[in-house]
Amino acid sequence: MANINIGYGTAVIPAVTGGLASLASDTNLLAGWQSDILDNSATLAVDILVSGKIRVGTTPSLNTNIYVYAWAQLDPTPIRPDSFGTAAATRSITSDGASSNFLKLVAGLNVDATTTDRDYWFGPVSLAQVFGGTIPVKWGFWIVHNTGVALNSTASNQTLYYTPVIYTVA
Repeated sequence: MANINIGYGTAVIPAVTGGLASLASDTNLLAGWQSDILDNSATLAVDILVSGKIRVGTTPSLNTNIYVYAWAQLDPTPIRPDSFGTAAATRSITSDGASSNFLKLVAGLNVDATTTDRDYWFGPVSLAQVFGGTIPVKWGFWIVHNTGVALNSTASNQTLYYTPVIYTVA
């Protein structure tokens, strides 16, 4: 009889192009950065562990926040929510009410110092848990902040990771 075990795929570091470096602050938390669409159709992960690091820019405001969300493509047509596209880019969401219906909070990072270039880490977080038990076929990250300054301008200082969790049969 075969044993079914949990296994871990290779950790993936998606590119953070399209404006995450130097992402402007938004007091309304509507203007942010969308990652490329990430595809689970070949991996068939039963869970994905997400984590990362966001580096603030020069002298951020105390007691502000960086929010990391996940979102999913709505169907294979493809229909994407609000103003989201297929590629990494800075985008503006229509309204807070619209975003609260499709964004799933992964991490809320409290900026607790005015220190320039400080790293704020998050995760690992179960993406299946974030989405209520099942990984979407296509999903992505959404990052927005209200630190009062742009994020650090070096792309390699903003890092996202995801590790597929899969079943193995032995």
